[in-house]
Amino acid sequence: MIAICLLLLAQLDAARVSLARVEITGPCEQLAVEVQGAGSIELTFPKALEAGEKRTISLAVPLPAVAMPHDVWSRALREALAASDHARLVELEPAAELTGVDSELLARPKPVLASRGARLPWSALFVLGASLAICLAQRRKLWIVTLIAALSAASILLLLRGVRSEVISAVRILESRLGASAGEPLLAVELRRESLALADLSRARIQVLPPQRQVECRSQPEPPGFTLRSKGATFIRLSCVDPGPRRLTREVNAFARFEATWLRESDGSWRSLGPWNLGDPLPEGSPGEPPGWLVPALPMGTSIFLGRLAKGEFSQAFEGERGPPIWMRGLGL
Repeated sequence: MIAICLLLLAQLDAARVSLARVEITGPCEQLAVEVQGAGSIELTFPKALEAGEKRTISLAVPLPAVAMPHDVWSRALREALAASDHARLVELEPAAELTGVDSELLARPKPVLASRGARLPWSALFVLGASLAICLAQRRKLWIVTLIAALSAASILLLLRGVRSEVISAVRILESRLGASAGEPLLAVELRRESLALADLSRARIQVLPPQRQVECRSQPEPPGFTLRSKGATFIRLSCVDPGPRRLTREVNAFARFEATWLRESDGSWRSLGPWNLGDPLPEGSPGEPPGWLVPALPMGTSIFLGRLAKGEFSQAFEGERGPPIWMRGLGL
């Protein structure tokens, strides 16, 4: 049982994508390689390589769900690339390490990306029930039954206007320990469903849930550079962020502008604080809870700060402004 638990923990923590320097020999316009037990490698040249032409390129490559020694997986990858007759592995780079990040940040529970389909409102169900009752009472009068049915259908269509399925497909969070020593790295966490595009893979550690899913790694010369896909899976991109002189205390916000903030005191009570501008002390706020999906099973007995950063604030931690809002979660405020 202990061995099984350790295996599962290793799978959850295992990096699933890394960089590899690969030599491509022409003629070649496109490279597509299946890597057994991990996924696939794809590369498309904007202009095909001519016969005899060689080019060494950094490609995104999948890693196995269960971590293997570096030399063992290098050998497996070398054999898979050699089978294409156009590619030769020069070097497999180790997955990015999150040096300096506290283990507590890495262990924090991640939000679950899930979809919730459109639901029929109670008002529509009431209209259906009332219509059925009237139709049963007037079943001998066809013209009345037809009229009631038409009116019911029109009413339900009006009630359903604006009802949409709610899907959370991407989340960006800065994890921090607010009581830590100055300069301790933050952990940037980005979650995406089924697809993740990124320009810099050298400093990002990529995990996949469920960990056994195969990963398609596509590399291209033009931005974003790398696109990862896995049907039905969630990608987790982890990277270290240097906060520099920025800090956050109850006395002053010297970190960034927040559009909305919440604070849970050590006794478990939540307060909605509203916006928090740079240079201001912590707002007083009033009782109110944050979105539940952002606070799954966080530890009790300590204060928890949760804030949604204003647009453009600290976006460099996630390769730019494009994307969902950036949240910050910090313990010990």
